[in-house]
Amino acid sequence: MRALIAAALTALAGLPPVLAEAPPRVVSMDYCADQYVLGLAERGQIAAVTVEAGQDYSAHRDLAAGLPTVRAVTEDVIALRPDLVVRSYSGDARQDALFARLGIETHQIGYAPDFETLRDAIRAAAAAMGRAERGEQVIADMDAALAEAGRGEPVSALYVTPGGVTTAGGGLVHEMILAAGLTNHAHHAGGGWIAMPLERLVAETPDLILTGFFTTAAERVNRWSAGRHPVMRERLARTPTLDLDAARLSCGGWHLADGAVAIRRAADAILNGGAP
Repeated sequence: MRALIAAALTALAGLPPVLAEAPPRVVSMDYCADQYVLGLAERGQIAAVTVEAGQDYSAHRDLAAGLPTVRAVTEDVIALRPDLVVRSYSGDARQDALFARLGIETHQIGYAPDFETLRDAIRAAAAAMGRAERGEQVIADMDAALAEAGRGEPVSALYVTPGGVTTAGGGLVHEMILAAGLTNHAHHAGGGWIAMPLERLVAETPDLILTGFFTTAAERVNRWSAGRHPVMRERLARTPTLDLDAARLSCGGWHLADGAVAIRRAADAILNGGAP
């Protein structure tokens, strides 16, 4: 019996190794999906990203350089013969059904209102792309940034957009402010995105103003909004202000943790009597 087992082991040792399954060829269908595909997939498995992947508001725009681009048009995507389509806000059930009939899988990136849900979204997307280990590394890096951001004394912060709205609670921008150990100046029980509270700004100025999308090349249509109101301009002129990189804000992703670190450092500078 021992001789038979030894012979079997010897025969198995002589067999060629089993090749690992190749990761799926991936096409990104919209700008938010671009961030996950560029950040998680191997470059060689990316069949195409969208034309927005290289814009200044894309967190991974450097990684998009040189990659093929595609429109979110069914025929164009099919022509690339991907194994997997990743989408966030683009596409619909009919398109998914057609892809399925052709053997193309679809991964939908869900909405993440907080960092805990975001961890689940990262893991799911990484698994779909055959990149589970990369997903865990991204989560570990995000958690390390959040841990760094959370150390410090609180100050109040108001997030300002050129469109004249701010976050009153709920969603990752609000969570980013809290992760930095700050209080949201516009927070109220109902939450959501609200019009800029100009009256409150007159009566009560926050310690720090956070601006987003004021400098991106894509922002050209909001010149007459509340974000440009004289009251807002006056407060921006005399209140410590941090202009956040739009690439950290425009899609819910792990890069918001880096935004929290930037906010924490600006808050620390204010507490130490300096400029952010």
